[in-house]
Amino acid sequence: MIVGLNEKLEKLLTGFRDEESRVDADDVLNCMARSVAAKDSWYVPVNILEDGMNETDVEDGRELEELPMFQKLVITNREEERFFCAFTSEEAMNADREEGTRISVKYKARAMLRDLLSADEIEGLVINPWTESFVIGKGTAEELLKVADGIPEGEAAAYRSYRLEPKAVIDTNGILEEWREGWNDGDGKTEPWELVNYPIMPDGHVLLLFKMDSKIYGGHVSELKVIHKNTYCRVLEIGTESGKPEILNRYRFSVQDAHVGTVFLHDGILSAAVSVEGKEKYDVVQMLPVDDEKQFTIYRDVETAVMDSRGNIAVAYCRNLRDPARYPVMVFNRDGEVVERYHDEQALTCLDVNLDSEERVWFHLHPSATIDMLDRDARIVETHGVELQGMRSFALSTDRSKLYAAYTEYEGGSAHYVMTADENGDYVNPMRFEFLPRDKDGKILETKDCEVFGQPSTMKSWVILNADGVLHLYDIDDCCEG
Repeated sequence: MIVGLNEKLEKLLTGFRDEESRVDADDVLNCMARSVAAKDSWYVPVNILEDGMNETDVEDGRELEELPMFQKLVITNREEERFFCAFTSEEAMNADREEGTRISVKYKARAMLRDLLSADEIEGLVINPWTESFVIGKGTAEELLKVADGIPEGEAAAYRSYRLEPKAVIDTNGILEEWREGWNDGDGKTEPWELVNYPIMPDGHVLLLFKMDSKIYGGHVSELKVIHKNTYCRVLEIGTESGKPEILNRYRFSVQDAHVGTVFLHDGILSAAVSVEGKEKYDVVQMLPVDDEKQFTIYRDVETAVMDSRGNIAVAYCRNLRDPARYPVMVFNRDGEVVERYHDEQALTCLDVNLDSEERVWFHLHPSATIDMLDRDARIVETHGVELQGMRSFALSTDRSKLYAAYTEYEGGSAHYVMTADENGDYVNPMRFEFLPRDKDGKILETKDCEVFGQPSTMKSWVILNADGVLHLYDIDDCCEG
């Protein structure tokens, strides 16, 4: 569902009236200027239907560019000053009514400001007078038009959002509640279980990786020290084909004095990426159950790793200045042999590595503004410019005509965009997306409170939002079709 700038404007207006909010008048006016540049419309109540306007204009929601002054609803303040009024939504327009609705038309925002400047007897324009009541004087209206004229229409339209419902919702809190007691096995383990990762496999199944750390103490009774840490792991394979999560398989393993970063599943064999020292960085892929002969090193400073349907693992690295020869992108087969690798002297780090529907390796190097594709000889055979700085992860639609990007905004929050390939194959015209994660009672959760992960698979590309342990799974092809 397309969400125009009006909804953003309505949220900003609400925030502007909230004393605890950081929204100021400039935020509101900037959004208005983009509404004008994007040729958006506001809801304008009308008094009478005549002079070329008929009921069809109202019923089909036609967006008008001309509306005679005497047809517009005019409101008056205590000083008898007269104002035009416009609304960001039908709900805001009828907020003062217990029942019934006003007759209105969708009227271009630019036309409304233009009419205000030409109406001598009108003092200003009030946006949402029954609720937020934001007043625009003629001087401000004139400045808004000037600012809007300097904004390219495509750039303004990029600030619209596209809302989607998730394909499936997985409540990991509920799963923990159901399985926790059985996982403890009655052997005295009392530490809490926690969700570590939730990668998506090539078949679209989600692996939920839970872990519990248990410390082993030793030494003299008066000076006990931690001598080992056992990490117990439980993995659930979740299918979502029906739209409802279904536990397909369960796995368990443990490691000692190590950190488990993520897990992979291929032909029924589970593997884990494990770091035997340090945190959050892993350097060994280990077949499970643990077998020293079935493991191989994928080196340090791993940013992310994904598996294709053949079991090959593509790895993105952060470049270590102590190891300048490090390749930012490498692909390992199931025997630990490097089958593809790419070296770039200028690359500081590989922010993300991904697979398309034909299992070709795509990657995004920092600081380049491109994504690149490797052939089987590790040569770059495709390079695509990306019209979005700050991209931290990406996924491709099945036909590669669209690129999904998770993006870190300058305020520190995250945004989600889909970019369309132009005639040169570059990904441009970013369209902002808003997702609608819900809690178990159906209440919509704020996306800003969710952690965002873009995960690929060879048949589909997916996005998962984690809202306090409730995972929301989105099909990126649906995003692109939106």
